[in-house]
Amino acid sequence: MDRTKIDIRLFDLAQALLYLCACWDGEQPGSLHPAKYALFLKSYNDGCKGATFPGPPTELEQAHMPLILPGESLFVLHVIIRSFYDTENADVEDWLMAVSQYIRIMHWLDPKKS
Repeated sequence: MDRTKIDIRLFDLAQALLYLCACWDGEQPGSLHPAKYALFLKSYNDGCKGATFPGPPTELEQAHMPLILPGESLFVLHVIIRSFYDTENADVEDWLMAVSQYIRIMHWLDPKKS
């Protein structure tokens, strides 16, 4: 399945943060590892500083990242579910673990949760 498109970079950043910074085990499974999250964004920002375009994320982009993450988590969940049905002899246990993980992440990211 090809999901190539031209879109705002926050979607790509959010997806990278979810894939690379999710806690799968330990004390807080279903959350994002704060140190990895901060390191990823710092590295991305440092790499963008020398580029004329697009440059580091703007203040507006940074302010909207918490709003983009839950939607991107839902997108990743969709991709996982779709891949299960597109894969012959898919491993049900692995699939259920991944689905459960992203549901926990969506709950953890919920801005209405207090």
